[in-house]
Amino acid sequence: MCSLVGAAWLVASPANVQVAAAKSASAPARPSQPEAPPAEPEAPPLPSGPLYLNDERGTPNVLAYPPRRATPAPRAPTVMLHGMCDEPEWECPHFASATNDRGFLICPRANLRCDGGGSIWSGDKRFEASIEASIARVAAEHPAHVDASAGRTLIGFSLGAIRAVELANDGGGKWRSVIAIGAKVHPRADRLRKAGVERIVLAAGDHDMMKWHMVGEAKRLARAGFPVAFMSMGKVGHTFPRDMEARMKRALAWTDGDDAALTPTAAGEMVFVPAPK
Repeated sequence: MCSLVGAAWLVASPANVQVAAAKSASAPARPSQPEAPPAEPEAPPLPSGPLYLNDERGTPNVLAYPPRRATPAPRAPTVMLHGMCDEPEWECPHFASATNDRGFLICPRANLRCDGGGSIWSGDKRFEASIEASIARVAAEHPAHVDASAGRTLIGFSLGAIRAVELANDGGGKWRSVIAIGAKVHPRADRLRKAGVERIVLAAGDHDMMKWHMVGEAKRLARAGFPVAFMSMGKVGHTFPRDMEARMKRALAWTDGDDAALTPTAAGEMVFVPAPK
């Protein structure tokens, strides 16, 4: 029997077989090389900028900002709810630069229209359904980057803050942390614990008429032993300050467990974290 290897003939014979066997027996065995670990799959590329996603009627009802960098595993999103008769385009940009190291920022459009323009959140079950549909739409579009089942961060301003606290009070484990800005909110320590919320930040401008109500609510949560902070938004009223990015980064870091991120300096500011048991 013979085989052709390149241009050389190799003919099998008893002598050749014996010589080959002897060489094989006398040659030291080569150590086996360890297999290289499989390379981590690269995450699909991210959009280059903010994007709109349409609802089932073709209406652009979600504004989403991608994170700065992709990661091997999808991350929980941050969700921002705008104020009464406002639009995500007018508020979401104020939060984008503070959240772009965390994952997608998702800004749904409120589910009802105002007569004079803008959108407003309904006070019924359609509200929560519209939020979940917006998150699911972004997750379906970018499944490699958005984990809709992970503990999310919820931010709300004005009426959006009221609706955010309502969502958090009955969140069923969907929301890990909450930041409510400039609103007459009523967070409940017992319900937040039951819903799986770990920390909440209440915030308002020094000239916002909601400030001292929110300070009082923060103190009430602290008396109930719930991790809470009140953060001043600076010398502003019912609006966002110029240093919004720096303030939001501190608030987000605190909700992530960095106790040193918020240090009370302005009137009314406070931070409470219960001692570990």
